Amino acid sequence: MVNWTDPSVEAQCGVGLEHLNLFLLGLYGWEYCHTLQIETSLLRRQLPFRWALLPYVIGRFTLLLALVALVAVGSHTPRNINCGAVYRFLAFAGNVAIGCASTNLMIRTWVIWKEDRIVLVCLTLVSLGHWSVLMLGLTDIVAFMDVIQGSCIVQYANHANMSALFMYTMLYDLLVLVLTIAGLSRARSASALWRTLYNQGVTYFAITFVANIVPMIFSWLNLNAVMNVFFAIPAATISTIASCRAVVSLLGLQIDIESAASSASTEDPKEAEGQFTTRISLPTTSIIP
Repeated sequence: MVNWTDPSVEAQCGVGLEHLNLFLLGLYGWEYCHTLQIETSLLRRQLPFRWALLPYVIGRFTLLLALVALVAVGSHTPRNINCGAVYRFLAFAGNVAIGCASTNLMIRTWVIWKEDRIVLVCLTLVSLGHWSVLMLGLTDIVAFMDVIQGSCIVQYANHANMSALFMYTMLYDLLVLVLTIAGLSRARSASALWRTLYNQGVTYFAITFVANIVPMIFSWLNLNAVMNVFFAIPAATISTIASCRAVVSLLGLQIDIESAASSASTEDPKEAEGQFTTRISLPTTSIIP
């Protein structure tokens, strides 16, 4: 039986964590470079700024920053660096990425239910609770400088708070999924937009559920400080990629729909209006405000 609290075992876990973070940086760096169309379109003013894109942009950038910093502190770092402050910043950046990933999907649910104040209040309170839980655990990580390896090592991480965080995130995503399906069912349609919203909601929840349940289990087991955080960054990375892919594909679909509508408007107005209404029964310009 493995003695997870043995210093040599913890050291091996730390080495494995460094390799995992390097792999995640490569994976996410590749993903980031291949999905820059929204940022570049915003910078070139080809895409009008929408407040709902803030979680998308902020979540992507903070996760990239966190992965770069993780790889940096995992290698040889200056001996006078404050490892505790560095890891608190890393926890903040990672938690912001997790929060933004869930917020990306919550915004669309908000728009679907924008006429129902009770649902909007519920979503607001649950979202504020999620961000509160994300921020509460920032001071529960203790790290120190390993003078032999010359890198920062996690010494303590509050496993109870981390387990609560991942559990809350899964329940939050489940609530968003249920409300999305219920909202779409009120205006059931065979349109591409309706199918995309439905499929994305189910797919995103399935991916993030698997991604978050693994770190939740290891945090609950409390094997050692390193294993408590071992799968946290992979969960944030997977959630961010899935969430951002959903935003990109939905935005691209809306642009295609609007282009089709503009083309149809040059034809017979009544005929074009009938074709457009048949294809799309949901408001196509309101999913991303």
